[in-house]
Parts: sequence; C-alpha cells; structure tokens
Amino acid sequence: MQKILHEKEVHKINRKKLLVRLLFVVVAVLFTLQITLSGILATSGDQLARLQQRYLTLSSENENISQSISAETSLIKINQEADNLGFAKSVKVLYMPEQTIVALGL
Repeated sequence: MQKILHEKEVHKINRKKLLVRLLFVVVAVLFTLQITLSGILATSGDQLARLQQRYLTLSSENENISQSISAETSLIKINQEADNLGFAKSVKVLYMPEQTIVALGL
C-alpha cells in the first residue's frame, strides 16, 4: 500500500516538475517573441518616419515646381519671351477663304 502511495507522490512530483518546465519554456518563448516583435515594431516606426519626411519633402518640391510652371507659363512671361525673340503683334489679320488650296504640290 505504501508503495502505491509512494508511486502516486512520485508521479505528482514528476507532473509538477513537468508543468514547471513547460511553464518555463512557454515564458521563454513569449519573452523571445515579445523582444522580436518589439524590434520589428521599432524598425517599422523608423521606416514610417522616413517615409513621412520623404512625403513632406516631395510635397514641398512639387509645390515649388507647380509655382515655377505657373510663373513660366503666364501670359506676361510668354509676351516678354516673344518680344525678346523678335516676334511682334500683328497689326492686320488675314483670313484665307475655306476654298483656297495652299500647299498642293501636284
């Protein structure tokens, strides 16, 4: 009878040891997982910050280019360039009749 009680106690002790070991392994795995995910999250945050800075830089550059295009294509600027190149405003506009064939090389 004592042998059976002794075996049961040994079995309980072995079961407790197994549970403690299993608990230790689970805690170790969770700890490792937390450290790994923290590293990934920190890297993602850094990458997000760099992308946001790049977005702000490109938005600013885009705004500057848009303003430059607007300035270069304004009628005043185009008129000044035409004057510099020797173009003059026409005094008399001639309209060709629709029936006139101008470039028929036959």
